[in-house]
Amino acid sequence: DIKEVDFENSLIPVKKETATQSLSDDISASGTAFRGEKATGTVRLVYSLGEECFDDGEEDVKFSLEAGHTLVQSGYNFKLVSGLSGTTCSSIIDGVEVVAADIGEEYNVPADRQFVVQGYENNDAIWAQSEAAFTGGSKEEYTVLSQTDVDNAVEQLSTTAIEEVKSELRALGQGWEIIEDSIKSEVDKTSIKTDINVGQEATTVNLDLSIKGEALYYSIDGLMEGLTVFLREKAEEDNLFESEEDLELELGEEIEIDISIEDIEGDTVKVKIIAKALVKPDVNK
Repeated sequence: DIKEVDFENSLIPVKKETATQSLSDDISASGTAFRGEKATGTVRLVYSLGEECFDDGEEDVKFSLEAGHTLVQSGYNFKLVSGLSGTTCSSIIDGVEVVAADIGEEYNVPADRQFVVQGYENNDAIWAQSEAAFTGGSKEEYTVLSQTDVDNAVEQLSTTAIEEVKSELRALGQGWEIIEDSIKSEVDKTSIKTDINVGQEATTVNLDLSIKGEALYYSIDGLMEGLTVFLREKAEEDNLFESEEDLELELGEEIEIDISIEDIEGDTVKVKIIAKALVKPDVNK
């Protein structure tokens, strides 16, 4: 809160300034996605343990599968539309509806293809077979906005803008010295907006974002006056104004100063000042 350099308490004025720049640009979507329909069909589910089921005293074992149970045909998964139940002794259930687990023409299975019932892969007694060719499976590719599209555009758009924000911060000094090491500028993550969400179909998308920057500054107002007093006191302390030639000596008007930043911690800045001046004869003629 001080206005000028305070030598007595070793304080120098410091302030913080901020700058914001908003940007907008169009980006091209390059992500891909697929849409389509899932194939459907019916299978004949067969439960059979063979002749051992008909041994005297052997009871049929009840069997049930829940809706959503997986059937596999050549590596492609299908789901039961409804649950079903039966027995494991020569039970055949026709017209069991199944639907593909995913979209695509590859799920249009021909007729008379065998399916494996998940959980019974090594049990030949439980299996299924397509009653007719499956239909309806389709898939098409289309372009969507991907997160990579957004990230790349943000990086390209912000690179130049960050430098512009830094230039703006340097111009905000108005008599104060900017501390270069304190300059910070980055994309405001909360400001990144697109008119279409990631994952939605698009070709060209508008991107908006803001760059935020901040920097610390120090003021040397009152520094030269204070240094003059400081150096004069130091010269008197070292007896530099005494002369064997009985000359009138004075502190020269030219003062060399070297200012460096020793440390920055948060909003606290440690500044090192080295000052040098000459004691010389007072020449009035």
